[in-house]
Order: sequence, then structure tokens, then C-alpha cells
Amino acid sequence: MSEQEKYYCNFCKGFHSGTAPIIIEGLHYCEAWGNIGRAGPVKAQTPFACHSLPEGPNVWNDVRVMVAAVHYGDFMHTPHAKSIMTFTQKTAEYVAANRLEHFMETSQPLDFQRSKLAWIAAKPENEFTHLFMYDTDMEVKLEYITKLLQRDVACVSGTYFMGAHKLNEESGAPVPTRPFPCVAAKDNEYIYRAQIAAAAEKDELIEVDGSGAGCLLVRTDLLRNVGQPAFKFNWRIGGSFGDMEGEDGYFFRFVRKTGEKVWLDPTVQPDHFKYMRVGATLRDINGHEIQTYEE
Repeated sequence: MSEQEKYYCNFCKGFHSGTAPIIIEGLHYCEAWGNIGRAGPVKAQTPFACHSLPEGPNVWNDVRVMVAAVHYGDFMHTPHAKSIMTFTQKTAEYVAANRLEHFMETSQPLDFQRSKLAWIAAKPENEFTHLFMYDTDMEVKLEYITKLLQRDVACVSGTYFMGAHKLNEESGAPVPTRPFPCVAAKDNEYIYRAQIAAAAEKDELIEVDGSGAGCLLVRTDLLRNVGQPAFKFNWRIGGSFGDMEGEDGYFFRFVRKTGEKVWLDPTVQPDHFKYMRVGATLRDINGHEIQTYEE
């Protein structure tokens, strides 16, 4: 097969050869990840000038978002697989219009994954305006990114909880009998559901000290100000595992040092598939029984 018959997938970062993929408006189906990716001959990438965005919020007109999937643990489970396939299908036109590009990082440890993705997004020659980072145990939707972009702030997270809150009986999945706490805090206190509901009703952001990085939009100029490593497990905070500073807490601490604020959007609430309630026990996605604080 000649070079002109090989196609490069910007999602799995590989060259596809053999049976040529079906090309529709510069997109192809990526068998490696089951997603749609940008396609083009090795020496002549598909031009994007002829592509236009679908009708919708004009917030996408002047941005280029690096969408980064962080491989969180040793699983790519069914709830997320369904979520990401729908997501990539809906973002195909944005990829074709050069407004969005998919990346996935599977290296370990976790702080290295996140820092590497932040480094790629921050490089000026890559011409990204924003990094949207989500984890492979999170629900992901195009409308979440759109809403976060509309906030027009340097650092904003979706509002999610320590475990799944959308699973329902119709799908055959268990329903949590008690709520999980929010993955965000202010002054060492969780952001409680009453505050989230009140802010969502007014469509107002909540200022926080930090959140998780599982549904996070950050401007790339802020990433450059934060520097590298952007994310780091900080074992020097305390003497035990429980006292350590997580990689996301490290990042948000340095965001605040730049003078920027960290915001939580109460109207963007992705599901978090990491934990779920099964009868009287709490289990992780691999079925192992665990314990976690609940609201």
C-alpha cells in the first residue's frame, strides 16, 4: 500500500493501512478506539477550510480545544464506552472544522498523564486555546464543553460527585441509596447539594479552592503560567497517604498562585462511574468493595 493510501488518526495517533477506512468529510472510523478521528494521507492532511461548524452557540467560532481523555485505572468500562462513542460522533464536525482535537493518554502514573497532556495543550505551536480534560470513568458530552466555554473564565470544572448519581433501574444498574459528596471544596469543606442547587437555579458559578480534574476546562495561557509539572502527587504535605496532596489539588493550588480563581459550574453535572452502590455495599467499577465518605 502506498503512502497516499495510509491514513493518520488523530485520536489513536496511529496510521491506518490495509483496507482503507470509509472517509466522510475528512473523518474516518478508528477501529483502535471505536471512535471517529481526523483522517488524511500521510503527506497531505485533509484541508479544513471547506468545513463549517454545525448551527449552534457561536462560542466555538474563535477557539481550538484539545479534548484529552485520561485513562483512569485499568478499565474502559461500558457506561463510559457508550458515553465516549456518542460524544465523538457529535464532535466530528468540530474536529473537521479544526475547532476540537481528541487526545488520549494511557501512561502511568496519573500525575504524569495529566502533566503531559497539559504540556501538549500549552505549547504555542499547537495553537490550542483551551484544554478540556476528562477521565475514563466520567460521562462526557459536547454540551458540557460548550457550556463551560460560555462561562469565559480561565479555569472551570463541571460539578460531579464521588460516585454515580444517574444510574437508574431501567438500565439494570443499581440506584445509589445515599448521595455521594461533591468532588470540590472551599475552605476545606465540601460543596453541598443545597448550595449547588441554589447556584444552578440562578445559573451562577461557585468559587472553589479546587475540584477534580475529571471534567475540567482550562485556558492554555493559564497552563503556561502554571508551568510544569502542572499536576503532581505531593507526598510532602503529610506523613500518610490520607495526608498527601493529590495531583489535582497541586494543580489548583498553583492556579490560585497565578491570581486566577477556580470555578465550579453547577449546571454541568456529568456522571462519575467510579463508584456505585450495590445493595448495602459500595463497590468500584471492577466490583471491589470500598469505603468512601458520603454527604
